[in-house]
Amino acid sequence: MSEERKDYTKVLLDLYGNALEAHYSILHLASATGLGDSERTVIDLATRIVAAEDSVVWRAESVANLYLISAAVAGRKPDRRKVRRLLYLARRIRAMAESIDREGRRGNVDLMFHYDKIAESYVKGLLESGKNLMTFYNKARALLSEAAELSQELLSEASDNLATIGILPRKRILEEFVESVSDIGKLSQPIDDNERSEADQ
Repeated sequence: MSEERKDYTKVLLDLYGNALEAHYSILHLASATGLGDSERTVIDLATRIVAAEDSVVWRAESVANLYLISAAVAGRKPDRRKVRRLLYLARRIRAMAESIDREGRRGNVDLMFHYDKIAESYVKGLLESGKNLMTFYNKARALLSEAAELSQELLSEASDNLATIGILPRKRILEEFVESVSDIGKLSQPIDDNERSEADQ
């Protein structure tokens, strides 16, 4: 393999690795929506969302960029509607996180980065104002579930593209997740690909 080919391969594999890590983070964020609808579950969900405030958009961008680049090098036309939708959802989630942070801290600087306490304060505020927790829960669940599903679709298609040009050794590196993850909203924990790989050996 020429040095140029090695460099080309390394760049694409680095992009893939970053996107895969970002995808797992999105899955982890979405997994909090499937644990029930109790007050504790809502607090856990709000905690994960506010903690992702500064990262959810660039994680979505990482998956989207890999998808677009892989389609280009494989000579395929990407579905830009899916890309725009994923980025839109990520911005909506960030806006929700900003709202939780703002309302949960209410000017209390001491709570900064104490995401669990911010979330507890936020949920307490919802209850005190007479708002229905399920309204927040269902809205958050819908956003996170769709984002996780789209992220999985784009990463799976990107893996196909990279396999087509010989960068990945097998097609659909994420296809093993499809049957086990029939409903993203029911995930209870992020999927660890390293553990899967070791189990398959």
